[in-house]
Amino acid sequence: MQAYLSTIHAAAKTHAPDVPDIICQFLAAALDSPVEDLNKLPWMEVMEAFSKIQSVNDPSWRVPMLKNRKTDGKRREPVPWMYIGGEWYYYRHVFSSIYGWDEDYIANLEIEEAFAMMQEIEAERQLEKEWEYLLSDRSVEFDPKTKTSHLRPYARPLWMQADIKKPGKVRMLRSMMPVGVIGDPRMMEKLEIIEDVKTTNSS
Repeated sequence: MQAYLSTIHAAAKTHAPDVPDIICQFLAAALDSPVEDLNKLPWMEVMEAFSKIQSVNDPSWRVPMLKNRKTDGKRREPVPWMYIGGEWYYYRHVFSSIYGWDEDYIANLEIEEAFAMMQEIEAERQLEKEWEYLLSDRSVEFDPKTKTSHLRPYARPLWMQADIKKPGKVRMLRSMMPVGVIGDPRMMEKLEIIEDVKTTNSS
């Protein structure tokens, strides 16, 4: 199913004319119905069925591992060896190598359960990398100015970092407030324009 969805998304991006055929093939596989019967239905019913099936296969909760995919504010480019439908084979490879499950068992996993276990696998891999990094010389950086060494932590992906909360409003004591009229530069520019207009009209 994931291979069909990946194919549909790729075809839609390139405005390929066979997108409706791929959608019907996706529905035929999901509903176990002949493609010929789906081709006879109105396009509105076909898209409604596609939308419902796709929503059923979406996680009902936000997966932290998929929440923040960007690392440095730049758009992530796809890796050159990734291909259409490759996500399914990647997940199948990970689950089969870790747990020894067969293809049918992996394909029938609930999506929330699959993402949760995948997140645990990725978190464990990250912690193992951090431990190996701590044992290497690269984890310590020497500062020649202070002649001291300090730890340089191993970078973590954004989904493992704590969310940065927006600063809330802070109450300030009246005694700490500035005295006098506080001028806003934007307001001062407006006042200067008004004064220029008054001077021009009076002359």
